[in-house]
Amino acid sequence: ELRHLNTLLAISGPGVVPGALDCPAGIVDVAPTILAALGDPAPFGQGRVLDEAWGAAAEPAEILTDEASHGGFRQRLSRLRYRGKTYLSEGGRI
Repeated sequence: ELRHLNTLLAISGPGVVPGALDCPAGIVDVAPTILAALGDPAPFGQGRVLDEAWGAAAEPAEILTDEASHGGFRQRLSRLRYRGKTYLSEGGRI
């Protein structure tokens, strides 16, 4: 059974467009986004600035799927490639 891997991320502040953040994101994106909001958009680790929150146009994500099997066991892992970063989307036994 495949399970979606979701995390709730809410952002609010000056210039943030309500409902605009409809794109792949992860916990690693929080620190770069906060630093950018404070005026320091320097690269920070693996994450990216979630500039969609300020109205930047979202792009379609590329869906990458891998499957593996052994005997009667099959597993699938789906990832989303978005703006050069990869986010886990869903995975599980199929």
